[in-house]
Amino acid sequence: MFEPMNEKGVEYLFYKNHEKLGFESIISFNQFPDIIAKRNGEIVCIELEYRLSHLNKHYFIENRGCINEKWVKENDLWRRIVLESKYPFIGMSLLDINNKLKVDEYGNLVHKSLKDRCDIVIYWIEDTKIDDDLEFMNLRLMMEKGEL
Repeated sequence: MFEPMNEKGVEYLFYKNHEKLGFESIISFNQFPDIIAKRNGEIVCIELEYRLSHLNKHYFIENRGCINEKWVKENDLWRRIVLESKYPFIGMSLLDINNKLKVDEYGNLVHKSLKDRCDIVIYWIEDTKIDDDLEFMNLRLMMEKGEL
């Protein structure tokens, strides 16, 4: 039995078993989300991860070399205030009309949810819990139950 060692292995398992998982076809492979597929006649966006905890990186707004920064919200606009940076810095602000961003407990600007960019997360190792309104599929558990 094949056991993945990384995300590419999870991708291979998905490719080999996508029909058993209920996906009619794979439309494309991307960076994020990793796969666009069709299930029940609907287009779905799928993110693949070896460890579920690796999904957390997709919540963060890229800091582009800032060592120390803070985010301040004024009405619907998030402004980044750079306190220290490795590179020359050009200011950044993000419009957040739909209130989809927040500052986490460490001061990072993050997405509240990935739901508007991803529908399903398929992973091998469940090493964390993620509180998001996404569908999660544990390939290892499915293989252990003989579903694949």
